[in-house]
Amino acid sequence: MPLHPANRSTRIRHALRLGVVGILTLALVACGGGGESASPTATPQPTATAGPTPTAFPTPTFSQVTWGTAIDAATGGPADAMSQIPSSASAITAFVETAAIPAGTTFVATWAIDGAPIDALTQTVTVDADRAAGWLTFTLTWSGENPWPRGELSVTIAMNGTQVTSGAVEIVRG
Repeated sequence: MPLHPANRSTRIRHALRLGVVGILTLALVACGGGGESASPTATPQPTATAGPTPTAFPTPTFSQVTWGTAIDAATGGPADAMSQIPSSASAITAFVETAAIPAGTTFVATWAIDGAPIDALTQTVTVDADRAAGWLTFTLTWSGENPWPRGELSVTIAMNGTQVTSGAVEIVRG
């Protein structure tokens, strides 16, 4: 004899409830709820939901090193690009024009004179905000009675541990 439609739906709901109760019972048994303390386990961390794909930051670019003794206040670049630096200069600055530098990028400048590293002069700069374009500058100052030693001053600039540019300038009598 066929079931009345109201009875059929009641039986289906009853069967679903029994199925859910059975699954919950199996889950509790599998968890070991036997009163023994379980060893600690890592708690799963929530995962981020997929959002819009971020736009990739362009690849950073770097010019060759430009040398000077003064910084242009308006541009941050060299006020006096020079191919030689007089030994009487009070400061020597290595300028590198950059583009597409993301926040958090770390630059390290290492110096040498006539090929001999000058570890005490190593300089580190971390960029705190994205930079579309601008100048990266590393300056050495001299305050001694004697002038800068004559010879070849060089700088190597690394970004996040990878060399990106380098340059040298001759310090001449003057």
